[in-house]
Amino acid sequence: MEVSNTDASRLLPEPMLAVTSGGEILTRERSRALMPDQAMYRFSLRVIGDHPQQQVLRGKVVILGEPKTLAGGFLVSFAGLILREAGV
Repeated sequence: MEVSNTDASRLLPEPMLAVTSGGEILTRERSRALMPDQAMYRFSLRVIGDHPQQQVLRGKVVILGEPKTLAGGFLVSFAGLILREAGV
């Protein structure tokens, strides 16, 4: 998997993916540009191995993950530091 954007895309570069064009992404139009209603991250998947037939397939990919905040990670690290220094 190759990540194209490190933060959420603000514009939908392929209008065919919008619900209004038969796609599945809810968008709103602002200044003649389509903006996704929810956060959207772009990435590419590459097939591993030798596959002689090269064809484009349409489908869905679901990536599961847990939401994490920068502040949450800092607090956990800080609490661990305090506990180590206190000798607990």
